[in-house]
Amino acid sequence: MTKNRALLLFESLLPLQSFTMQLISVKICGITRSEDLLLADKLGADFFGFILYPKSPRCLSLDTLSSLSQSVDQDKCICVDVMPEVEKIEVLQGLGFTRFQIHCPENVDLVRIETLSERIGQEHLWLAPQTADLLKFNTKFLSFSNTILIDSYSESSFGGTGQTGNWAAFKKLKKDFPNHEWVLAGGLSPDNLEEAYRESESNHFDFNSGLESAPGIKSSVALEKLFNRVSLINKNSSI
Repeated sequence: MTKNRALLLFESLLPLQSFTMQLISVKICGITRSEDLLLADKLGADFFGFILYPKSPRCLSLDTLSSLSQSVDQDKCICVDVMPEVEKIEVLQGLGFTRFQIHCPENVDLVRIETLSERIGQEHLWLAPQTADLLKFNTKFLSFSNTILIDSYSESSFGGTGQTGNWAAFKKLKKDFPNHEWVLAGGLSPDNLEEAYRESESNHFDFNSGLESAPGIKSSVALEKLFNRVSLINKNSSI
């Protein structure tokens, strides 16, 4: 029997791991507390994002990162940063981390992206290029990563805007380049997940501020509400 396409997409994001079929995969980003991490893991999060960008209010020290990650499957842990030096990647790899989400400006020197891609590996890099107009997305970025994360554009920051983006343009990119994985981020919450799923046709969603009571503090109520919505969507999609 031919596998469901959504399952094949999910397997490519999470190779060699056993899991139950899930039409939507969820990354919980900006985790700073053990209790939030453990609850997200219990509820079924597929990935956990730990921010290491010094300008972020959710930035973690290496000691905190190491301590938090010990309580979950490290293969689900994604180190999030903005154009880090290769030496920083090497330190994190030495601590056992393999997955990285790298944000970069739209006009970045692609040689630097290529260097990071070679060090991390295209299959383990989630590349998040800042893009003012998704209809003019620079397709050269596709050469460096199998997974592209699209966050809402801000001229002054990399992610964390709390604003939703152009879901229709995301949908077009996903259809135009089906050999890549496309992760939707930006202003997502339990309340707009169904609309985002319908309008973007994304299978992979990244949640951060839409689950918080304060920066870095996830709401248990919001987390539970989110995974109830995910479960309902997956159930309806599999009928």
